[in-house]
Amino acid sequence: MAPQLAPAPGGGLWLSWLEPTATGHRLRAARFDGSAWGTASTVAEGNDFFANWADVPSVAEGEDGELVAQWLAKLGDGTYAYGVHLARSTDGGETWQPTGLLHPDDRSPTEHGFATLLAAPGGGFDAVWLDGRETADGGAMTLRHARVEAGRPTAAERLDDRVCDCCPTTAVRDAAGELVVAYRDRGDAEVRDLSTVRRAAGGGAWSEPATVHADGWTIPGCPVNGPALALPGGRTAIAWFTAENATPRVLAAFADDGGPSFGPPIPIDQKAPLGRVGLAALDGDAVVSWLSGDGVVRLRRVAADGGLGEVYEVARTSAARAAGVPRVAVAGGRLFVAWVEVSGGDGDERPRAVRFAEVPAELLSRPGA
Repeated sequence: MAPQLAPAPGGGLWLSWLEPTATGHRLRAARFDGSAWGTASTVAEGNDFFANWADVPSVAEGEDGELVAQWLAKLGDGTYAYGVHLARSTDGGETWQPTGLLHPDDRSPTEHGFATLLAAPGGGFDAVWLDGRETADGGAMTLRHARVEAGRPTAAERLDDRVCDCCPTTAVRDAAGELVVAYRDRGDAEVRDLSTVRRAAGGGAWSEPATVHADGWTIPGCPVNGPALALPGGRTAIAWFTAENATPRVLAAFADDGGPSFGPPIPIDQKAPLGRVGLAALDGDAVVSWLSGDGVVRLRRVAADGGLGEVYEVARTSAARAAGVPRVAVAGGRLFVAWVEVSGGDGDERPRAVRFAEVPAELLSRPGA
């Protein structure tokens, strides 16, 4: 369960996933070089993992081949008392060394998760995550950032002091080298639209949060549906799910300036989708992945001018939570998809396998073609 795809330098691709053990879970990872898989390795295992369909582990590879992985493990007896743990590999993933928490200054029995790891120019990684340390005293979930050097984080910075509690985060480095982070925000009136924050190349102060689009989705709880970012044709693209006015939709938008001002939303699917979106850049266009209302993994190509290709159906899985979040990534100019195959039914759905496939670009009709 819990697959995640991450492009690697040189056109490779990392796939990470969780497996059950006799007493808990293990995090596994393998590298695909475009034609064959390397040997899968165990990053970490234990009986204290927080194994979740939406808040999943990941692996990132830096420019120099350094690898960092993150996963979740319990920090207390509460259901959502867990933290983000890190491990590092310097031998291509053959061996891994645990390096501690992403947030070593806080071990409170609160929720810490939905982390994104992104390789940084010149070495190291940027990490963003949802941090619940202030919820212990009745406060809100916050969005935080840290640099990870040699597998260990710097002091955390708070980027937003009130965000949605359990929607995945996403980040890219845009054409100007700015670090762009997107997430689901949370207004005082429970409006949960998307926001971005940015940091200029070379560091410096973070921007104030900027709304991607005023959907006006008011919901008294977390929808567990985060955004996805990609960089097609030098632009910043974003895809997301919204359901304002009880109208579920998957949308996409483009920006030429790193994200403070996105263009109007482009409707990708307005036929009651579940969301759980992904996004990848392919030949100047963006490819959106999502899960339909009847549990089909779908793809659609979209251009910055709003042009849309036809919907392509990858596979049928399930509309249950056990189906997790489909993943899409481009490596070496080729498009790959990973998803969870589900067994059982009638409320007893269970993850059965992680599937991986290439979708040849010619199967995705070009917008306007």
